[in-house]
Amino acid sequence: MCGIFGIIAKKNSQYNLDSLKNTLKKIALLSESRGKDSSGLAFRNEINRSIDVFKGPIPISELLKSDEINKEFNSY
Repeated sequence: MCGIFGIIAKKNSQYNLDSLKNTLKKIALLSESRGKDSSGLAFRNEINRSIDVFKGPIPISELLKSDEINKEFNSY
């Protein structure tokens, strides 16, 4: 069974970016038991007006360690 979650915040929201990033990572790790065989994250890319999807046949704890995900988190 899978777990689906998300965070939506406007640029001018009262939440700071580091808090949103940490919350997303915590929710992802807490959902790991819902999908141990594979995982994925999607980010809305404002510049390209696209959705960037990162997924693989690995647990979310491993996906969060990937260079691609860290690059995405650091681009905001």
